[in-house]
Amino acid sequence: MSKQHQYIPGLTQRSPDEPPVEQSNAPKNVPPQLVQDFIEGKKQAVSALMEYCSMQRLKVDFMEVPVKIYSLINNFANQCTVNNIAYDQGVGKTKKEAKANAAKIAFSQLLGLGDDVPSKEEGNVIYDSLGRKLVLPSDPHAPLRPKWKDVPDLTARQEIPNEGLMTSGRKDLASILQEFCSRLKITRRVEVNDNPSPYGFVSRVYMNDKVVAEACASSKKDSKNQAIQKALYDLNIKEQLKQELEHKISEEDIIGLKCYKFFEDKLHEVPQLLNAKNSFAVFLVKRGESEAEIVALGSGNVCLSGEMLKTNGRTLIDCYAVTIARRALLKYFHKELKSYLEGSKVLSIFEETEQPDHFRLKPYVTIHLFLSQPPPGDYRECLDFTYASRNQKQERLIEEGAHFPALSDELPGWFSVKNEEGVVNPVEEDQIPQQNLHDIESGQELCVMSCSDKLLQWNVLGLQGSLFSNFLEPVYLKSVILGNRFDHGHLARALCCRLYEVINESLPPSYHLNHPCLTTVSFQVQEEGNLTHFSINWSHGDQLVELVDGFSGTTTADSPHRSNAATKEPCASRLCKAAILFRFREIANMLKKIRFLQAPDCYTAKLMAKQYQQAKVTFKQHCALIGLGNWVKKPAEVDYFTK
Repeated sequence: MSKQHQYIPGLTQRSPDEPPVEQSNAPKNVPPQLVQDFIEGKKQAVSALMEYCSMQRLKVDFMEVPVKIYSLINNFANQCTVNNIAYDQGVGKTKKEAKANAAKIAFSQLLGLGDDVPSKEEGNVIYDSLGRKLVLPSDPHAPLRPKWKDVPDLTARQEIPNEGLMTSGRKDLASILQEFCSRLKITRRVEVNDNPSPYGFVSRVYMNDKVVAEACASSKKDSKNQAIQKALYDLNIKEQLKQELEHKISEEDIIGLKCYKFFEDKLHEVPQLLNAKNSFAVFLVKRGESEAEIVALGSGNVCLSGEMLKTNGRTLIDCYAVTIARRALLKYFHKELKSYLEGSKVLSIFEETEQPDHFRLKPYVTIHLFLSQPPPGDYRECLDFTYASRNQKQERLIEEGAHFPALSDELPGWFSVKNEEGVVNPVEEDQIPQQNLHDIESGQELCVMSCSDKLLQWNVLGLQGSLFSNFLEPVYLKSVILGNRFDHGHLARALCCRLYEVINESLPPSYHLNHPCLTTVSFQVQEEGNLTHFSINWSHGDQLVELVDGFSGTTTADSPHRSNAATKEPCASRLCKAAILFRFREIANMLKKIRFLQAPDCYTAKLMAKQYQQAKVTFKQHCALIGLGNWVKKPAEVDYFTK
């Protein structure tokens, strides 16, 4: 290159060509250590982004925005804008966390890394698809159940190959770049200026029409190679990071593995069920960002035989997994209410509302449900029906918590009932809403609403039931995780979206149509063995599981827990109607609610929850009006017991 005269203001003439770098307003080279520190979590996302944009002469803005779409964590949202390009919003439990997540998303996308990066803390730090940070122990125990052969050890950290783009044999740099871009299906080109600048020939590498690297040298060849080498260096980091991100463990997988391991542990208390095919459901509680805690468990696949129906409140009618788990959850609610009233206000999941002696979930406490198998009814029976596919935008919104239900003439969402043999049938148009006790005693089969329909009802009325609605505001699900045969469209329809939002206008205060986040796990578990008519239940605080014969609705002689240990005869379950009425009266007594204690029977006590009963009537009328069918009720006499 010919020697260039140094420019001295007022003495020599400025060169017509401006150097591509080294000017105060020109972008500076970003130290690779900055990117590496961000990737490894050594540098906070906001600081890293601001430093990067300062070097690249990019304008950065942060703005608090409304949370775009319902998700598991959605208290605050922040959006980062770089050079007038708005990136995806970040969400969090606090404004600071939302801003940090917004910076992380923006910087990751600027670097071409996707929506998130891993970081280093005590143990293994991971982020799920919704930006939630999770810390796993450095040496987690593998929660594997030998009988379930398909459960993977997702807690084991995968080894990431050290070999990257820069070690691809002896190929020239241009060939390596071409291979990389072809693999990712992105356009690329390298431009070299024909005329040298005062600093030499300038080369730029473009990917998808965006400059990703720039260099200058005394020859075109050296300039081109240096620019490509810079691009490959950055891309090598990005490629290895993407491999790392592929091995993140989602929170759904963590919860799923935890539930399988917990259920396996409980099955060892009833070894006769170890070789059976068990469907189970688990309710979990999350307190803010803490790990989800299992609080209720139920398993089962059968209903009470009609000939065993009693009116003393001491038989379980529905022994399907999710119904039993929900009854165990009611037992947990009783424990938490009692704990609050005994002085443990900080530890209880409940807090008092403005209405005296009335309670609600604390704002940072959420309830989650894990189902090992598809719920019978509208969801399970319609899984084989196809429907219109979703576009990429809809799939992205689903990841953030949106619902896109499968609705059509073939998928109307009709109510269905199940019987003691496990057969599920649609509710007939001429089905009488109230079953007759005399008919059932005379041999007519006992019909019970399907699990899909009960989940739908709980997403309107809440999980707390009629008795506890005398003390509690509605308690809704935050998320549902399905372990097997997950289909978003069918699940959204079955659990909530077959109802119309207009129902909210007729519901009493605090009640609404709830749309939980619907997700699944990345592994499939296929159980071996035959179905069983036995059911187990457990609630937080229980020492032992209880084993129930689903056909009789009572505990077995060899149940680890028995409410009447003095005899080996079948006895009432701790989750039966009479047991729940007893717990209701215990809370009423602690609150000195005389009118509740004066209710002569369970039926009357349920009717005292005025708003709940109003919401229940609204729900059933709405369902009948839109063509889902009549809600088939059990004989009224089953609630006439006194104690």
